Formats: sequence, structure tokens, C-alpha cells
Amino acid sequence: MGLFSGSAGIAGIAGIAGISGTAGISGAAGIAGIAGIAGIAGIAGIGGSPLGSTALIVHRDGIVGPYKADALADLSPAFNTPDNFAFLNPELRAIVIDGELNSLVSFDIADSSIALHSNGTRVGSDEHGQIELVRISAPTDKSIYHEQTRLIELYSDLRPDRGAEILSQAGSFGEFLFSVFPVHVSAAPHFVELMHAAWRFAVMVEMRFKFVLGVPRPHRFSSQIQPMIVTPMHGSFPSGHATEAFLAARLCSLIMEKVLPEEENASYREELTRQLNAQAARIAINRTVAGVHYPIDSLAGRVLGTTLAEYVFACGVSVDGVAGTMKRKRSLNGLAISELDAKEDFNPSEDIHDPGGQRAPYVDVEEQEFTAPETMGLSWLTNKAVEELKLIL
Repeated sequence: MGLFSGSAGIAGIAGIAGISGTAGISGAAGIAGIAGIAGIAGIAGIGGSPLGSTALIVHRDGIVGPYKADALADLSPAFNTPDNFAFLNPELRAIVIDGELNSLVSFDIADSSIALHSNGTRVGSDEHGQIELVRISAPTDKSIYHEQTRLIELYSDLRPDRGAEILSQAGSFGEFLFSVFPVHVSAAPHFVELMHAAWRFAVMVEMRFKFVLGVPRPHRFSSQIQPMIVTPMHGSFPSGHATEAFLAARLCSLIMEKVLPEEENASYREELTRQLNAQAARIAINRTVAGVHYPIDSLAGRVLGTTLAEYVFACGVSVDGVAGTMKRKRSLNGLAISELDAKEDFNPSEDIHDPGGQRAPYVDVEEQEFTAPETMGLSWLTNKAVEELKLIL
């Protein structure tokens, strides 16, 4: 997301807004914008002009003096070590971490569904290979979408009240996230980097799901929808905003459990988690109010975003090079949605964490504990973020 603008050098993150119409996150084209997190990108500009380069040449001639071989630093290449990340700026770290994360997963397209798989090892066995994390199929019966557009029509009455929120969240909702999560972004640059890494990963995954499932936007079913914002060109299902918002809520909650594990912090964690989830639901529902998403898109985004958050956290939390574990997988069988089901609105209070919890019959949660693959870059970044937050939260 083009998370923040402003004086702390984080204005560079606004460069991520290039994909705002694509997935609601700032995203792919904005990797360069992440350099703004450092707040010092302008310092590098001196050598970018002929005058600056000439000045540096003359400056060197005036201070270097004769070459001294015995004055060389005692250095050697540092092969494949996480210490190397400290010498990369955020922009370059983003490229390395994106390549690392994206290389660990694959997609399985079968039976009118698409699934995300990851390398991993099942806990309690030596079985290693591709493990399914989440599988989603979309409804194909047109009657489902006809019923869903009726709900969108009812939501349109909220547009005057929600208009400011909807427009503010159209390409970014970082300001909203950090109005709840009590972190000043300039004090936690690695945490901001981590959130962006997770969001970029989410964009890559959700866009693949959207493309494969190919669900038309609501205004294509009904000319009476008339969205109040420009409708993105890609598919409607799952909702990108819902995916990214619920990913943020779940990832922040998991990090809090690591940063504030004490029992006396339990009530604080629970209340903050409740508000983060409520915020994610509101962001998702606002897209239905705006007329660009069906309610079922929000549920699919919640299933996908929550799972991606748990995966990123498991990959990033490592001890002595061993990544964390992920304990469940999820699925949403859109083909099992009936016309009666389609009359029901998105209900964010349904339990998608407990395998025995109450939820829609076409959503499933299964126990599946596996060790996530080791990720040097993401682990380095996650540990740095946790260290920062321990000083802040």
C-alpha cells in the first residue's frame, strides 16, 4: 500500500501507490518507493549530475594522497550470510526477500479451483515437499451473483456516510492500520518493511487467484450498481482489499503474541486484535459499499489473507535457522454455495481459526502442522521488526 506520506522519510512508500487500482495495495511497481523508509534517499543524489561528479573527482584528488597497500581493510566475501542484509538499503532488501518468498510457493489449478502450495516438512514425519496452504473455488452459477448484487444495492445507501473512508482507502489504508496498531512508523522502519513484504507477497498470490477464477465485477452484472470509484480491471474474487486488510490484522496479532507474550498482556492483545479484525472487516465491506465487490469476495479475501499472514509469520520466525510452524490450512468451496447461501451477507465473526468453529458450510479449516521453509531474508527482517517493537509496544 502507499502506506504513508510525510516528513519521516517514509514518503517514499507512496511510490508503491502505482498498483493501487490493481489490488488496493501499493505494491509491485512501488518497490523503489520503499527506499523512502530510510529517509535518506536524497543523500545519494549528489553524484547524479555532471557537476556533482566533477566535484567528487576534484575532492578526491585533494585528500587521498599516495596509494598505500598496507592500509587496506581486512575483508573477505561473506557468502550467504544474513549479515549481508544490513548493507542493503530497503529497496534492495525488498527485491531479495520477494524473490525468496515467491520461489517457495507454487499454484495448483484443478477441479475449477486454485490452491497455493509451499515447500515444507510435516511435523512428526520426514515427509518433505509441496504442502497445500489454501484452496479456493468461485461460484459459477449466475444466480449466486444475481443474489449478491441485491446485497450490493442495499449497501449503496451507505455511500454518503462512508464516502470519505472509501476514497481514502481506495489505494491505501496504512494510515487506518496505524491508527489502531500503536506504532509510530518512523520508530519501527523494519516493521514497516515487513508489512510491505507481506503485502507484496499477497498481491502476487491474490492476482494469480483473481486471474484464474475470473469472476466479473458487480457492475458487469447490473448497470444499476454504478460504483462510486473507478472499478479495477482485474477479477472480483477474492477481494484484494479484504486479503490485504485481514493479512495485516492477523500478522499484527501474531507479532504481538511474540512481542508481548506475558499473561498480563492478554487482555490488551485481545482487545487490539478485536479492533484490528473489525477494521479489516470494515475496509472489506467498504469495497462492497463502493460497488466494486460482492460480499462473498470479502469472505474469500479473509480466508486467503489470514492464511497468508500465518505463512509469512511462520517463514519469518526462526530460531537457529529453523523456521516456525503453520498449524492449519483453509479452503473455500464456491461451487458449493447455494442460491440461499448467496442471500447471506459477509459475516466477519465466523470462526476461521478453530477447525470445529461455527462458519459457512462451504468454508473449511483443517489441522495441518508443518515446518515452514527457512527464509534468510524474511527471518532477518522479522527478527529486526520484533526487536524494534519490544522497545515500543
